[in-house]
Amino acid sequence: MRGFLAFALLAVSFLAPASALAGSGKAIVPYWVASPQHNTAINISNITDNTLNVSITFYDLNGAQVPNSSVIYSNMLGGNTQIGPKKTAGVALTGFSAISNGFAVITWSNSGTGNDVVGLTAHAFRHYSDASRASESSIPVNNGMPF
Repeated sequence: MRGFLAFALLAVSFLAPASALAGSGKAIVPYWVASPQHNTAINISNITDNTLNVSITFYDLNGAQVPNSSVIYSNMLGGNTQIGPKKTAGVALTGFSAISNGFAVITWSNSGTGNDVVGLTAHAFRHYSDASRASESSIPVNNGMPF
């Protein structure tokens, strides 16, 4: 009996931290760039059956937060704060008169009673074009894994 109690207590202690972390997540977009010739777009997919609260915060190379007026959102709900179940949203940077770059943080949480372990996948793309050429490059988020 004593061995069973010790095993049960040990099992609960391993499960408690995992359940505390479920229902939310965070990932870093390691690089973005924006200018009249450059733009960066991020596709963010909700892989759950629940609506998720989502926040994307961009920081420039000096660590200053990029104003929300420089961010364009598409296919997001709730004033650009939620992504519906099984939907993909887009986020892009615009309106920079000179080249700027930095990183971004994507966070999410369940909006209702859901307790999803992972909720989003994301991938960023940098696009460059001028009068004579165009190029794109891929910017993986969370190594391509759900978060």
